[in-house]
Order: sequence, then C-alpha cells, then structure tokens
Amino acid sequence: MNSKERIEAVVALETPDRVPVGPLLDHFAATYAGITNAELMQNGDQRIAAVLKTMSELGPWDITFAADTANAVLLKVGVPARVRLPGKELNANEIHQFEEFQFLSPEDYDFLKNRGFLRFMISTVGRLYPEDRGLRGLREFALAILELRRHRKLVEKAGAELACGFIIIPFFDYFSMGRSLAAMSLDLYDRPESLKAASKIWTRSYTSLAIYCAKFVGAPRVFIGLSRCSPTLISPRHFEEFVLPDLEVGVSYTTRSRTVTEADIVNFAGVTGDFNELHMSEEYAAKTPFGKRIAHEALGPLQVFLVVLPARRFRGLVNRE
Repeated sequence: MNSKERIEAVVALETPDRVPVGPLLDHFAATYAGITNAELMQNGDQRIAAVLKTMSELGPWDITFAADTANAVLLKVGVPARVRLPGKELNANEIHQFEEFQFLSPEDYDFLKNRGFLRFMISTVGRLYPEDRGLRGLREFALAILELRRHRKLVEKAGAELACGFIIIPFFDYFSMGRSLAAMSLDLYDRPESLKAASKIWTRSYTSLAIYCAKFVGAPRVFIGLSRCSPTLISPRHFEEFVLPDLEVGVSYTTRSRTVTEADIVNFAGVTGDFNELHMSEEYAAKTPFGKRIAHEALGPLQVFLVVLPARRFRGLVNRE
C-alpha cells in the first residue's frame, strides 16, 4: 500500500498493511531543521523545506500538515485574537502567542447575519490588523492558499499526503475568542436565537469556502477543530443545541458512508482497553445526560474526518434542511 491507500483503508475501517503515521510537526520542524521560529512562520519556502526535511529523515510517514498552524497569514485570518510573532513582537526562537481580548460585541451577530460572512471577516481582520484592512488582507490570504497548493505538490512528491486543504473554525470557537469565553457563555442563555441565526450563516459560508479552497489546493480534506465548543467544555445540551447542527453541515457529503456497529465498539474496546460503561452499558448510559450509549471518541474522527475522499467524490456541502 502507498500512503494514500493506507489512509483510505483506515478511515473506511478496513485493515491497512500497517498503521499510518502522521505526526503534527509545526514548531518542531524548525528546531529539527535548524531554522528559527521566525523563519518558519514568515518564510513559506523555509517552512515547507523544514517539514520535508523532518519528514524524510525521521519518517517515512504517510500524512503531514504543512505547519499550517505556524503560518502567520492563516493565523491572522482564522483566529480572532492578535497574534504576537517571533522575530517581531517576540524573540526569533519563541513560539507565537495570542493576545486574546474582547473586541466582538452582540452587534456582531447581527452584522454577520445581515452583511454576510465575507464582509464580517474583512471587518474583523481589519479591526485586529489595520495594516491588513480590506483588499490587502484578501491578497495575503489568496497568496497563502496558492502557497499551500504548491506545498501540497512537494509533500506528494516526497511520498506522503497533505493532511488537509483547509481548516474550519467552528462558530462557537471563533466567537468565544473574539467575544471572550465568559461573554459567549452568557450569550447562550441571553441571546440563543441571535447565536443560532449567525451560526447558520457562518457555518454554511465557512464550509463552502473550506471546500472550495481544499479543492483548489488539491487536498480535498477539511480539518474541523473542536476546542472550546467540545462537550468537554460546554454542556452536552448546549453542544447538541448550538454545535452539533453546525457539525452536521460541516461533515455532510454525498459519498460512501458507514455505520458504527456493536462489533466496532466491542473490538475498539478490546484494542484500547477502554470498557467505560458509557460505551458498553445501555442501562448505565440511560442515566447520563446522553441518554444512551455513545461510541468511543476516537471512532468519531474515523467516521467524519474528511481525509480520504478522492476529488471526484468530494461533493462538498449538503444542506440537510
């Protein structure tokens, strides 16, 4: 099996010839390749060279990120907090930091709903980085996507697959950073309908953008990161009410599907040693907020992480209304 076939087999819950390998590098690539974090974050050629050097000498492995979370331009667009960069605000070998403060207001829910996703993002980036306001910010973003496309070709030439063509930031994650986690948590109770209306616009638009960019990059895989909107931070009820509908849009696609079976759960428990009653006992699970058994958390990414969809079968957004 080559890397692509190996990854496809695992996500389809089939048996590969070996376990696929795909470490998350980011700043370690700079350390290993002997460059500074400033060079990693602000020089695309040095960044991908560091990734490829680390991958070839410590590998082989099957899938890699192109140090996406160390890409200064993508961080400015995707994270609603002011980023402090090595070589600028920080020493050249320090790891980047985020200066998180409350700058989004309840009016921004209406701004997003009434003015649309693109104008909202241009406004947000402009408020955080006045030097990147308007067309300059759009140009920097377009160049970053072009660069990622070129990096994808280099990764494939080296015998691996690019992990994803784009990253989706869920609505709750984004606003809980720009609005603050405390204010956002109160908004769940005080402004639930405003959140839902804005979230619908955000999710449809962001997902469409992610799919377009992933196709353009040539890696038709989208990574959906859940941090603050995971049910380990917010309540299961709020997760189901405010987050799950967005995920259903984000991971819906017209391609093959597979149902997790009882055998999958039992086999996974046997392999991992995780026999938690929440997974194994209907009687116990019925007394929890979930109301029924749930599959092991690690089975989820195997089902929904869009890591193996060939371009011809990657249909994109499916509206389930």
